[in-house]
Amino acid sequence: MHNGCTFGVMICTNQNNPEIASNLKKKGAGVIFIVSAHYYGLAESKLKLEKNVALPIARAYENNVYVCKANTVGVSSGRISYGTSLIVHPNGLVMSRGSDHSEELLFLRGEPGQRK
Repeated sequence: MHNGCTFGVMICTNQNNPEIASNLKKKGAGVIFIVSAHYYGLAESKLKLEKNVALPIARAYENNVYVCKANTVGVSSGRISYGTSLIVHPNGLVMSRGSDHSEELLFLRGEPGQRK
């Protein structure tokens, strides 16, 4: 907890399970962090890119919480990760989205719900 906000953490493919985010919300989480390393072969990585963006948006909207997803980007052992880290508002609005080809630090400025 920090400044009255409780945080929850999900790991990688936990984002696929709506019950995990729901349980974190029931335990008081206002922000859920998803820590990921979505490395796949080239064809599979392209197929799963939009799913790996859509699921954190769904988890935020379903549970009325902020979701901050950090995903690796680049190539490792012949597999690729397309990054696209996200900060999602509880209303499902993507407030910040990382690159699919380079490392970036995401952050928010201003009031929640406003894009800056």
